[in-house]
Amino acid sequence: MPVHGKNATVQIDSTVGGSLASITADVVGSGVDFPREQETIETTSLGDDSRTYAKGMKSATLSMELDYNDTLVEILELHYNDDTDTATCSFEYKPDGSNTYTFEAILQNYNTTSPIGLNTVSTEWQVTGDVTKA
Repeated sequence: MPVHGKNATVQIDSTVGGSLASITADVVGSGVDFPREQETIETTSLGDDSRTYAKGMKSATLSMELDYNDTLVEILELHYNDDTDTATCSFEYKPDGSNTYTFEAILQNYNTTSPIGLNTVSTEWQVTGDVTKA
């Protein structure tokens, strides 16, 4: 059964190591993109007629297009400027409003765009560690 993205929710740390705050109302445009990858490692031996593979490391990223506002930019600046090596941002993402994915991520970059019209902020996050589905 198709699921509409209008029910998605996103929450992030409002302070480093703090409580989660909803940024769902700030998501605009292309919304949320949450690709997850499972690498494969070739295990083919000499003499094999077909290639064989084993599972490798997992990774994920998260990209969002957001409505520019002072509160959101304050949160992003906090995470972008935290120079602690282990500083991450906690996320809770519900793509359909019910299935919950939780993870930690590092803000890789954000870009403010000021077209004729609505100012937006595009963000890219690198997930670190496991993604948990509840």
